[in-house]
Amino acid sequence: MEEIINKLEQLIATTLKELNYELVDLVFLNGKCKKTLSVFIDKENGVNLKDCELASEKISLLLDSVNLIESSYILEVSSPGLNRVLKKENDFIKYNNRKIKVKLYEPLENNQKNITGYLRDFYNNTVKLECSDKKIIEIPLKKIAMARLEPEINL
Repeated sequence: MEEIINKLEQLIATTLKELNYELVDLVFLNGKCKKTLSVFIDKENGVNLKDCELASEKISLLLDSVNLIESSYILEVSSPGLNRVLKKENDFIKYNNRKIKVKLYEPLENNQKNITGYLRDFYNNTVKLECSDKKIIEIPLKKIAMARLEPEINL
């Protein structure tokens, strides 16, 4: 299945790039009734409903033509939302100085597996995260299970 997901990501990313959209994430889930392929897209000033409709049409045509998914499924196309996932090197560079939440595969020395802080740098596949106590933690990308933007609401 991983091979199919990688192929889907490549094909969908190429199609979206032609439309000036970025593929942020792709998730394929087995639901109780049907499988769901969720595609998260973005562009410079954010995406709206019309962007999602256009991308959905193009992705649907692409998927019908390559026929990589044998069973029936539901295609969902949406924006990544306020707490978008950070996966690629460019994501970590683009969102420098933003607050993020990181989940690790294994806990650090202090038994922390979930860390929230400000992304201060990304180099050599390492995330520099400033925690609430102003301590800087360096986390290799390969140790990160999931990283997301943490929305900050100013009242």
